Order: sequence, then structure tokens, then C-alpha cells
Amino acid sequence: MIKLDYTRVSVVITCDLCPWWSAFAFTREEGWKTAGRHEEACHPGDNHARNAGRMGAAKSIDVTLDTPTATL
Repeated sequence: MIKLDYTRVSVVITCDLCPWWSAFAFTREEGWKTAGRHEEACHPGDNHARNAGRMGAAKSIDVTLDTPTATL
């Protein structure tokens, strides 16, 4: 499962299946793209992050200020 933790100025991307891997981005859109690249390279059978990025799910996720996390 790929997870994006974000604030107004940064995004940290992590993967539950690869606890040694993480990435940083400045926008949610770039975060989803980074998550998709990791997913494609390391988990080619999964396509959740790539689909979320393509469909604009990063823009439509309902998140409150005290829980700034998106998870696939």
C-alpha cells in the first residue's frame, strides 16, 4: 500500500511493502507520479497509484487538516 503524507508545502511518499523506500515531492500531483513510478518499478502487478494519478484522485481526496494522509 502506497501512502502520501502531505502538508501545504511538501509530500512524503511511503510504501508498506518496501519499508526502506520513501520519496519526497512538493505537490500532491508530483507525489502521485512518484508513487506511480515506484509502483511500476517494484510492484508491476499493482496499478492503484498510477490510476489515482491519471484520474485526478489526488485532487478529489477529502482530507481534514488534522489527518493529512492519502492511502491506496
